[in-house]
Amino acid sequence: MHETVAELAGLFGQPGRSVTPVPWNNSISEVGFAFPADYRDFVDLFGGGQIRHELAVHVPSAWPQEPGAPTGFRGFVWDTVQDGGIGDYLAGQYEEGNLKECPYPVYPEPGGLLIWGNTWNADQLFWLTDGEPDEWSVVVWYRQLAEWDRFDGGFGAFALALVTGAYPMVDELLPPRSPEVPDWETRYDWDHPLEGMVIEGWEPS
Repeated sequence: MHETVAELAGLFGQPGRSVTPVPWNNSISEVGFAFPADYRDFVDLFGGGQIRHELAVHVPSAWPQEPGAPTGFRGFVWDTVQDGGIGDYLAGQYEEGNLKECPYPVYPEPGGLLIWGNTWNADQLFWLTDGEPDEWSVVVWYRQLAEWDRFDGGFGAFALALVTGAYPMVDELLPPRSPEVPDWETRYDWDHPLEGMVIEGWEPS
């Protein structure tokens, strides 16, 4: 287990239910890249869910996010590439030279932003997919502030800095720790859809 995920497990405790591991070996054939090792370890332990009921961590799933959406690894990148979505908007801004609104290219452009999370305040969390997956740094778009921040580290280091309060802008992303709010809540995984989601007539293949 990646060391940052082991530290997060010490803070979060065990997830409230068992989690189905993701078939990571299929990612290269489906979307052309592997995922960072720290993220893979986190997802296989905790699945997808929320940090302090505020910051959602997206994970690949055999279930679609909504009717008509793709599944699996293509479903994961759909968050970034869907027409009219956040990624589509940011890609347009970058291509038009509006680097204040978006200073980075967007996936599937080489080294582009790839969404892995968001907050209820509409802030977006990305990898900057430059270099090998374990070298990908985290980038945050504070949408309401119209500001960007590039974190010097990957998913696991960023999540650990958040929950321990070491990240300088933690107050923009998370509420303070409270015994009434869990640090982590698992809400779905590869085999199990998001809690409360019903897609009539659809079953995973």
